[in-house]
Amino acid sequence: MYALLSQTRRVSPSPGRLAAFWAAVAAGTLLRLWVATLGHNFDVESYQLVGHLVVAGKNVYANTPRYNYGPVWFAVLGALKWLQLRFGSDSVQTFHLIVAVILTGVDIATAWLLVRRVSIGAGAAFMLCPSIILLTGFHSQFDNIAVLFALLSWTLVADPLDRQRMPRVLAAAGLLGLSLATKHLLIFFPLWVLLWPRFGSLARRAAFAAGAGGVFVAGFIPFALSASAVAGIRHSVIGYQSDASDALLAPLVRLLVPTSVVDAMFGWMPMSSGIKVVWLIAMVSVGVLTMRRAPRDAVYYYLIALVGLSPAMAAQYLAIPGVMLAARWRDPLSWIYVAVSVALLLQIDVNIGTLAPLAPVHQWLRAIGFTYANGQAWLLVMLVAWLYKAPHEQT
Repeated sequence: MYALLSQTRRVSPSPGRLAAFWAAVAAGTLLRLWVATLGHNFDVESYQLVGHLVVAGKNVYANTPRYNYGPVWFAVLGALKWLQLRFGSDSVQTFHLIVAVILTGVDIATAWLLVRRVSIGAGAAFMLCPSIILLTGFHSQFDNIAVLFALLSWTLVADPLDRQRMPRVLAAAGLLGLSLATKHLLIFFPLWVLLWPRFGSLARRAAFAAGAGGVFVAGFIPFALSASAVAGIRHSVIGYQSDASDALLAPLVRLLVPTSVVDAMFGWMPMSSGIKVVWLIAMVSVGVLTMRRAPRDAVYYYLIALVGLSPAMAAQYLAIPGVMLAARWRDPLSWIYVAVSVALLLQIDVNIGTLAPLAPVHQWLRAIGFTYANGQAWLLVMLVAWLYKAPHEQT
């Protein structure tokens, strides 16, 4: 795999610029770990529970509803919990710090990939982005692992000549499958590829999509051998509903058509609501446009479209487009979004917003009406602006 990736390098920074990048890495790492020492949230307590289940040899899906993802992350949590117990500690805050160290390592790997594929500035911006620092350090969500696998996947096949090599296509499909098996953020991305003729023949596109989906599904099979586990996967993974109260898509749709009408229009589809069908249609539409305009940056555009158009919203979603913001770090829209996203994180009634040193800022932001919808609005503005400015790539 390293040999395949090494063939895709583009940027070769000078030693002086590399030193500046590693200084940014050191500063970003220290800030993430410092934030991790400030406390932990409900998700970290769920990680502690899942880690204990794995160490005890129990099926996570059959024993808790507090895990809603593929098996990759619970395997990581089990290994980290086993390691912690070996050293005689079972503190949830210590476990949080261990998790934050691993996720910081993932951020460093992502930043290095941005350095090699985009620029030194992009890698440094990713490491020093305040919203990413807060979410990796305090929230310690693992979306960044799924994003890294997706970036590695698309790096293998972003160039036309690479897509002609079936080993690269299959390796890319496998990495995308690992991304989905970690957290299914990229669930619509295979559709983008299927609808993009320049990827290759329909058979090649189908092979990529089926390979990614096959790895995703195969990951569940060893853990779906009992009725309770199957029920757990159906309820906690397939049927999981995130918080839609601060989403932007549903209110926008309701301005045009009542929700009951949307649900009636799409009631025949195997999805839980008409809004989700609208989300699917919107994501596919952005995919068709992106693959015509800027296919090399497809994963960047996918991630910002995913959050900007999502029918649900949670704090950790604000970091998902981080690679897009870093790659476009010179764009004023990126700076504005970073400022808005940090404000949104500080105004939340739980997690970071509850920390005593930040109480005055938290109260002021709540008073002036910052909401998640503000953040999504900026995501939509940036998505439209960047798609408008995206050059037509001859690939």
